Amino acid sequence: MQTSPKVLRGKPYSLASDIYSFSMIMWEFISGIPPFDNEAHDF
Repeated sequence: MQTSPKVLRGKPYSLASDIYSFSMIMWEFISGIPPFDNEAHDF
């Protein structure tokens, strides 16, 4: 599941966080490619 960077940094959820998450889900649904697929996720 996609979570906004703001929430990962310990900030509270907000409408902007929900919009970000929904946008990332729609990106993957439409393109078939996970967002930021070419980026390292381990640091």
